[in-house]
Amino acid sequence: MHDFNGLILTLKDLYAQRDVRRVVYFHCDHWEPWRPTPGVSEINNANGDEVHRFVEACGRHDYAARQTLFYKCPVNFIFDHEPYKTSGVKCDPKDGIRFAARNAAQLAITKQALGHVATGSRMEVQVHLHHENITSNTAHRKPEVIAFMKSPAARQFEEQRFALWLKLTLQAIEDDTGRALSRWFFVHGLWAVNACDPSVCHLTREIAILMDHGCLGDFTLPSGRPIANPRLEVPYFATPVDAPKGYDLQESGPELAYGNSDASSRGKFFLWSSLIKHRGASLDYYAPWLQERLAELASLAREIVTQSYAIDGTLYIKTHAHSMHPNYYIGTDKAVFPHLHPPIRNLFGVLLDAASAAGCKVDFRTASEVYDEFTSATYVPPAGFALTMPGQAPVIGGCLPAERRLKLKTALVQSIESGRNALDALPRVGAPVARPPPTDPLAHLDLVSETAKRAVQELIDDLGIIESGAGNTYAARAAAPSFLMAYERELIQYLVASERYDSYHEIGCGFGAMVAALAAAGLPSVGFESDKRRAAGAQRVHDGVVAALSERNDRLATSCEIVQGRFPTTLKGRDVSRSLAYCTDLTSTNTPEQRADLISAMRSYKSVIIDLQRFVERRTTDEACTRLQAELEASGLGPGRLILDLGSAGRYVRFDRP
Repeated sequence: MHDFNGLILTLKDLYAQRDVRRVVYFHCDHWEPWRPTPGVSEINNANGDEVHRFVEACGRHDYAARQTLFYKCPVNFIFDHEPYKTSGVKCDPKDGIRFAARNAAQLAITKQALGHVATGSRMEVQVHLHHENITSNTAHRKPEVIAFMKSPAARQFEEQRFALWLKLTLQAIEDDTGRALSRWFFVHGLWAVNACDPSVCHLTREIAILMDHGCLGDFTLPSGRPIANPRLEVPYFATPVDAPKGYDLQESGPELAYGNSDASSRGKFFLWSSLIKHRGASLDYYAPWLQERLAELASLAREIVTQSYAIDGTLYIKTHAHSMHPNYYIGTDKAVFPHLHPPIRNLFGVLLDAASAAGCKVDFRTASEVYDEFTSATYVPPAGFALTMPGQAPVIGGCLPAERRLKLKTALVQSIESGRNALDALPRVGAPVARPPPTDPLAHLDLVSETAKRAVQELIDDLGIIESGAGNTYAARAAAPSFLMAYERELIQYLVASERYDSYHEIGCGFGAMVAALAAAGLPSVGFESDKRRAAGAQRVHDGVVAALSERNDRLATSCEIVQGRFPTTLKGRDVSRSLAYCTDLTSTNTPEQRADLISAMRSYKSVIIDLQRFVERRTTDEACTRLQAELEASGLGPGRLILDLGSAGRYVRFDRP
């Protein structure tokens, strides 16, 4: 039996620090109940029975009973080159893809199952579509499909094909549930929103097509593909922009969603976004990394409370999962659904018990109810509704121009040329976008340093130099004028001034001061620390920085995560192909095998920055550093170039993978 009393008290204090008086929990499930079965139609009675069991089992728990099921409807597609003779409907006779209707037996099963969801539960059914197989992208592997996607017809009818599939899906949901979706919400398959990732989607007018068919907003985010996450980390409205990841461009005229009652009527689309990211919001416990997070429950629970979206006294906790994913059925025909997994039940227990202890009202909502709350709230932001995208605009390459034939009712903003001022080019739809005073991304370095200094000193006072994990090195830093070292400040300034990566990973982050400093500067950061004591101290530093910023009516500019465990084991499941790894003073006892594993894992990153003087062992001569650089280049890290020569304080070389 776990004793969570201490954690509940910690979370209670965190609720109070954020002035939370009410907690709203809602879950957006990528719900795909029709699992493929070898030799049998995916629409079968066994899958239908599992839908019933899902509804009944989750309905017995208040936090699981009001899920929003973004339903992947079984409207199947067939390519003309395939041998299947089943008839179907096409968007145009000249197109090469048709969509097959379900037969009477299949329709009886889906109606019986989804009818039970609609009439026998408090859950809500919304729309989930995987269109990556029928539209252009760079991930197709079958030669026949690749050849078709290069054909003029494939591109010419791409938008019409997507719109037809969307119409058929909406009709199928109405057939299955007995309820028409006149105002509805969307979750994108494979997390790709409006051509944000060319490996999945090239539809730059996707959001406009959704709006043309009655969609009010998207609840995909936070995405399992970090590239999809926008720079804004609040729920917002945006005008569709005809460009890759157009919702992340200033031309979209972003506006705060909360209290914005007329944004939809002015042609704007709702997007849920938040400071908390996928690894703080996913309940898919089949992922090994989430099993590790649930084993260290305190860190995950604190992250949810400190990084979930809060406004006007209400904290909105959003989670997602794939609750009927085939991975849950490996070795069994009776899955343990995510909300019923014991460690996840523990998570909700401490979150909700702490909210109750803090005197917070707790409500369970569906996605549409959260949208209605936002648009009906009586709230006027102190700085107005208009928002400005922070940082640099995304550059998404690889999207092919389509020969479009689909006429849109929804007004679009055309993408402006690179280098022009987005604000000057913005159409005057609604209130003009206000230009806030520029902020200094390095403005919080001293705050982070002082917070870390105080937190580490308190740990030393409470536990001693050894038990706190500080040792002589960090004890000296806690006693120094600045906890952040000069070389760390230099590296932070370099990273802030350089091109952007999806995330920045510190290998051996110690007490995490640099990780928090980068997050405060707007760079999504993860710190890996093998020592449990220092990792716990790093989380304490993180929480202290969040609290200190809150006192200034400010917050971390982006996500910040501390991961305890030995690198690279803790890297499993992360796509780091667009991320940067760095290490400053990474000197420790390593076997040759561990050293080789470390270097091998670094090859997964787009770029790596290493202090050659302090990598695994100390080096005091230029010759030794040169030998290490040659070894790392030969290992496949890519060519290295010196970026910071700080004398005895560090020789930092950056390796860029070709």
